Amino acid sequence: MYEQSEEFQQELKLKVRELLTEQEWRRRKMQMRISEEEGRLKKDEEEAKEMWKRKREHEEQWEGTREQRGFRLLADVLFEPLFSKHAFK
Repeated sequence: MYEQSEEFQQELKLKVRELLTEQEWRRRKMQMRISEEEGRLKKDEEEAKEMWKRKREHEEQWEGTREQRGFRLLADVLFEPLFSKHAFK
């Protein structure tokens, strides 16, 4: 029988080796794609966190100067008529 021959056994080993090599190459390629995607997602997540952090800091800074803005607005409303161009004529 041909399946029992040495030639067939050698061809079978080569084919199995070829298939296993191809399968391993595909597995590694897929693992590399998964790793790249995970890296991209992590980067996007870090960028989003940084954006929210900057926004929160800006809002805190804005709230921190609230009194100053209020006093400035009040001063403009109260003292503008006294120091306007028309008051010195």
